Amino acid sequence: MAPFYVMFDLDLWRYVSNDRGCDSQHKGYKLYCIEDLALLNLPEHWWNYLNNHGQGQAVKPPLKIKPILSWTPATQVFKDGKLIVRQRMPLEKLCVDILRRPCDTANLFQ
Repeated sequence: MAPFYVMFDLDLWRYVSNDRGCDSQHKGYKLYCIEDLALLNLPEHWWNYLNNHGQGQAVKPPLKIKPILSWTPATQVFKDGKLIVRQRMPLEKLCVDILRRPCDTANLFQ
């Protein structure tokens, strides 16, 4: 599955991920199990979803996560008859790469 990005305060991420996870073979990424994210206070079964037939998909641990600090694009503003460079703002986000697996009520916790 392709990675996705989540806007997330990196100070908070450092608090949540402190002394958790293990290094990945991919630079900047760390691997986290579902229990490592307990401080986020997510809903009890956030890692899976089932339909009315008891079939669905679940996250296959570990989750590969990389914190990223980037900047907004450089843009200009027309003000008082001149082009003025707009101040760039930092963007804090997480790059999350997960694997999904099919599941049902019989194999949900495998």
